[in-house]
Amino acid sequence: RQSLPGPYTLIMPASKNVPKRIFDRKSGKKSSSRRQEVGVRMPDDPVCQAVLEQLESPLLCTSVPLLEPAAMMDLYGPRGLAFVIDVG
Repeated sequence: RQSLPGPYTLIMPASKNVPKRIFDRKSGKKSSSRRQEVGVRMPDDPVCQAVLEQLESPLLCTSVPLLEPAAMMDLYGPRGLAFVIDVG
C-alpha cells in the first residue's frame, strides 16, 4: 500500500465481475474463455488520475505499439478504441 499509486502492476485472480469485453487480439472476436488473472494498476501519473476521476470507474485497457495518435485511432478505432491522450 505504501508503493501505490506507482509504477506497479498487481496480478490478481479474476472474478466473474471482470467485463466480458475481452477480445481475441487477432480476430477482434470475443474470447470464449474467461481470463484466470487480471493485472491491476494504480498509476501515479496526473493525467491518468484525472481521466480516472472523470470516469468514476475502472478503465479497461491494453498495451499497444507506440504509434502517432491518429495512426492508433485508424488502426484500433474499429476494434473499440475510444480515445488517445498524447501527453508528449
